[in-house]
Amino acid sequence: MTISAPVSRWIRIRRPAEKSQYEGSRSLWSALDDDIITTEQAREIAIRCHERQIQHQQRWVNHYQNRLIYERAMLDESGGVVTPDTGF
Repeated sequence: MTISAPVSRWIRIRRPAEKSQYEGSRSLWSALDDDIITTEQAREIAIRCHERQIQHQQRWVNHYQNRLIYERAMLDESGGVVTPDTGF
């Protein structure tokens, strides 16, 4: 999983001077590999990121479902659609 935002956005940690002090975008793997974060911190970051993404995507699923309900209601109100089963 790649998080394309600064790790510092999710956590505030002090790093030893010999470690990378880079604060820009990096993946969780890079942060783990460079010993910037622990596996527990990576887990917490990933969980928060995925929970936020799930909520966002669920809003879109709800939007599409409501839109389909609305469109079907509009079609039913105007007599539906002509299909091969109902005869052209």
